[in-house]
Amino acid sequence: MLLKYKKLLKRGSALLFISGGGWMWYQVHKMRDTLNRIVNTDVLDAQRSQAQYVYLTDPPFIDSDYKQLAQVCDARTAVGLARTRNVDLRFFLKPPYSHISHTRQELINEMHQLIEALNLETDHLCLKYFLSKSFPEFQDRHKLFDHDQTSLEPPTSFINRQDLLPVCVQTLTHHSSVMNSGRDIVKHGGLRLLMSVRRHCASEKEIQVLLANLIANISVNQDLLENLFQTGWIGVLAEWAQDPDIQISVPAAKALANLDADDDMHNLYVNGMFPLHPLWRTLEPVKVDVVFVHGLLGGVLVTWRQRDRSSRAEKLTKPQEIPVPDDFKMSDEKTQEYMLEVSAQKHEEWEEIGQDFETVMPDSPENTNVQATGPFILQRNQKSSLQSDKYTRCWPMDWLPKDCSNLRILGVNYDTKLTLWSPMCPIEATKRSLAERSEDMLRMLQQAGVGCRPVVWVAHSMGGLLVKNTLVKAWKSDDPELKNMCHSTKGIVFYSVPHKGTPMANLTSATELVVSPTVEVQELRENSPALLNLHEQFLKMLQDIPVEVISFAETRPTLVPAVRMQFSFVPRASADPGVGEYFEIPQDHLCICKPASRESFLYQKVLHLISKILASS
Repeated sequence: MLLKYKKLLKRGSALLFISGGGWMWYQVHKMRDTLNRIVNTDVLDAQRSQAQYVYLTDPPFIDSDYKQLAQVCDARTAVGLARTRNVDLRFFLKPPYSHISHTRQELINEMHQLIEALNLETDHLCLKYFLSKSFPEFQDRHKLFDHDQTSLEPPTSFINRQDLLPVCVQTLTHHSSVMNSGRDIVKHGGLRLLMSVRRHCASEKEIQVLLANLIANISVNQDLLENLFQTGWIGVLAEWAQDPDIQISVPAAKALANLDADDDMHNLYVNGMFPLHPLWRTLEPVKVDVVFVHGLLGGVLVTWRQRDRSSRAEKLTKPQEIPVPDDFKMSDEKTQEYMLEVSAQKHEEWEEIGQDFETVMPDSPENTNVQATGPFILQRNQKSSLQSDKYTRCWPMDWLPKDCSNLRILGVNYDTKLTLWSPMCPIEATKRSLAERSEDMLRMLQQAGVGCRPVVWVAHSMGGLLVKNTLVKAWKSDDPELKNMCHSTKGIVFYSVPHKGTPMANLTSATELVVSPTVEVQELRENSPALLNLHEQFLKMLQDIPVEVISFAETRPTLVPAVRMQFSFVPRASADPGVGEYFEIPQDHLCICKPASRESFLYQKVLHLISKILASS
C-alpha cells in the first residue's frame, strides 16, 4: 500500500511539474509575442557591446501593452526608444509622484533650500549674490564679501518674491553650465524637485526652455542615467524632443544623445555644443561634419534663422492683375465670368511659359573676385519646389538635411557682452578673449568627435575669427587629435567676418571710460595687431592645408533701433580675406547670414560647397 502511494505521489509530482512548465512556457511565449509585435526584443539585452536599435511597427495595441513594455524597459532601452522619431509616448511610465501637486511658494522654498545646499558645495559668487538679493534672510546667516556686484549674474532686479521661481530655475541652469554641478544637483534631490516645477509650470514656456537646457547640462554626467530614468525624465525628454519649438526640442535631443551610450555615433555634447542633425538614431552613415559658429551677441537658435518675411524682396513675381477702380461695377454676370476666365487663362500661360525660364537667385552678388563661381541661377521647376517650404528658425537643421544626406550638423554657442557694465558671471568674465574662447571650443569639439571626418565650418562675424584662431591653434598643436581636426577641414564659409577688424570698435579714451567695452569688443578694433597676426598665421596654415574658402561681404548699412542710426559694421576690405571666393552681397550685417529662402544665393552657394565635399568623401 505504501509503495502504491509513493508511485501515485511521483506521478502527481511529474504531472504537476509538466503542467507548471507548460504554463511557464505559455506565459513566456505570450510575453515574447507581445514584445515582438512592438519592438525588436534584441534591444532589451543590455549586456551587448554593440548598439541596438528600436524598430517600431504600427499594430493595434491597447494601453496595457504599452504599459507592460514600459514596466520591463530598463534605462538604456528607454533612451533608445526616446531617440526614435515619432515614438509613442505611452512607451514611458509617468513620473513617480505625478499625482502630488505643490503651490508656487512651496516650490520657491524648496528651490531656495537646493540653491543654498549647492552654495555650500561650490564657491560660485553668482549663487551667493542671488541668495543675498532674492532671500534677504541669507545675509543674516552668511557674512557677505566685498565684490563688484555689476560683474555678477543674475542682476539685482528680482526682489519680487512672486517672480522668484523662474529666476531660481535660471540661476540653477546658469550654475550647471559653468560649474558642471549635475552630480551635486542630483545628490540634493534636484531631479524630483525640477519635475515638480515642470508640472506646475507646464504652460510657462520660459521655464520649460530653462529646464530643457538644465537637464541637458546634467546629461553630460552619463553615470546619472539611472537617476534620470527613475525620476521620469527620459519620458519627458522624449516628449520635449517632439516639441515644435526648437528652443525645447534641440536641448532635449542633445540630452538624449549624451545618455545614449549604445549608439554607434555616440559623442558627448557639453554646454555650448548643440547637435542640430540628426536629432534621432539613424542608420545613415555620417560622411561630413558641418559646424556653425555665430558672432557677437548671437546664438545658435537666433543667428541662423531664415530672414524675416517682411524684409524679403522678390526678384520675379507673377503678372499682377490690373487694379479696378472702386466705383467700377460689373453688374452683368456674363461679363464677370468672362473676366474670371481671362484672369485664370493668363495665370496658366504664365506658369507654362515660366517653365522655360531660369530664375536669378535672390541675394545675388553685386561684385565678386576672379576666383568666384556660381551657381547663380535655378531652373524654374526647382524654384517652384523650394518655395513651398515653411518659415524656419534654424535653416541649417531644416534645409541642409533635405538637400544633403550623410551630414552631421553642429552649432557652437557662447555668451558675449558689449560692455563691462552688463551683468556678467565672474567665471565667464575670465574667458572672454579669442585665445581663451578657442581653448574652450577645442575642448568642446574634441568631445563631440569633430576631426574624425571631413569638416566644413560656417561662421558669422566674430565667429569667423574664433574659427580661424581655433584652427591655427590646432595646426600648431602637438596633440595628434587636434592636428587631425585641422587637417580634416575641407571648407570654410565666412559671413561678413572682420578679418582686419571693424571701425565700430574704434573708441576714444573718453568713450571707453563711459562705455567700458569688453575684451571681445576691444579685440575687434580696426587693424588690430592681434587680428592682423592671426590672419597672417591663418594664411600660412592654408598654404600647408588645402581648404576651400568662401567669403560674403555686406554692402548695406545696418539699422540700430536703439539710436535710430545706420552703421557699416564690417567694411568690404575687412571682409575680404584675400583667399578663396569673395562675394559682395546687398544685405546688412544681421541679414547676410539669414537666407530669404532655399533658393537664395547665400544658401545655395553653401549647399554647393557641402555637396562637392560630400561627393569627394
